[in-house]
Order: sequence, then C-alpha cells, then structure tokens
Amino acid sequence: MILLVADISLKVVGTAGLKKKLELIVKKDAVKKIVRDNGTQLQRKMINKAVFTKGYSTGATRRSITMQIGDGGLSVKVKPGTHYAGYLERGTRLMSKQPFVLPALKEQKVKFRKDLEALVK
Repeated sequence: MILLVADISLKVVGTAGLKKKLELIVKKDAVKKIVRDNGTQLQRKMINKAVFTKGYSTGATRRSITMQIGDGGLSVKVKPGTHYAGYLERGTRLMSKQPFVLPALKEQKVKFRKDLEALVK
C-alpha cells in the first residue's frame, strides 16, 4: 500500500489581535515576576538593615517585617509589624533615628526601575 502525502499549508487570517493579546499576557506575567522578586529583595534588605544598636534590642521589628502581594500580583507591600517601628525609623526627641525602611527602599527603587525598563525595551 502506498500513501501519498500532499503538501498541506495552513494559514490563519486575523490573528494580529490574538498575537497582541498573547504578548500582553506574557509581559503582564513578566511584570508580576519583577514585582514579586523586587518585593522579596526589599524585604530582605529591610531585615538586614533592621539592626538596632542603641537601647534595648529584642529583634521583634526584624521578625515582624512582612511582604504582601496584592492587585493580582501587580503590587507588593513590605512593612514592619511592630507598633513602634515608626519611632525607630524617624526617631523621637529623646532617641536618634535608626532608619531601615527608607534606605532599603531607595536602594531597591533603582533596581526595580531598571528591571521594568529592560522589560519595555
């Protein structure tokens, strides 16, 4: 028995919209990954910088730093959970400041911006 295979060609017309949609989905997933990765790095930097040398140190602020992902993965919230973290960050009239949130945020902001710019190019 001999089988003859004919040349078959398939062309789908009108897929430009589908192609754009698929590219957007891929980019959205990449953005979610960038947000998650940068949030994790920010959390680590905050934990590393939350070493307080003045006064009584228990490590509670370090342990309370958490990360929450929201908006379907398009936003991240990293924050300390102790009620006195603001006093450590900004200081009081009797205690000098020992910032750990803003320095970590300033460092990570540069990397986050570079990651997003690389995705757009």
